[in-house]
Amino acid sequence: MKHEALASAITAIDDDLLQDAITAPPVPRRPAFGRWGAIAAALLLVFGISVLWQQAGALRLSVGETTIGSQPVPAVTETTPRTATEPALHTLGSLEVTLTLSGRGEWQLSTADGELQITQGDTVSAWSSTQQGRGACTVLWAIPQPMAGETYRLTLNAQTMTLSQNEQGVWMIQKA
Repeated sequence: MKHEALASAITAIDDDLLQDAITAPPVPRRPAFGRWGAIAAALLLVFGISVLWQQAGALRLSVGETTIGSQPVPAVTETTPRTATEPALHTLGSLEVTLTLSGRGEWQLSTADGELQITQGDTVSAWSSTQQGRGACTVLWAIPQPMAGETYRLTLNAQTMTLSQNEQGVWMIQKA
């Protein structure tokens, strides 16, 4: 544009338009926390899903519907509790504990006390003191001639479970 045309355009602006531009309130800006809040919510959602995904994949050993934790869980529900007046606690014959291993991932089970048999689907393993595999399965832990007062150990990956009798003669299992 030439200087004359520019000067003509500027001087041709109506004074009312200039006054309205000066006195008009500023256009409100949207607060930034709305945008950052949406980003934070999305990140929190991704984090929450990843935590739940990892927990769902964690290997859990349970007796029936009860997951074995730091609190003792009855391992053999068929055993009738004894009273304090009955003689020494013991089990005749062998002790068989049925456990359920659930979750994803690889696992290794081992015990120095007795033998293990694993059932996955239609496949049943041979009796052995060490078993390994992947995914959910049923574990049969057999201890020949268990003794009262003894503590028996089963290891799932790096986690040790202990099996012992309580004062009432019930075999209890828990994480060590």
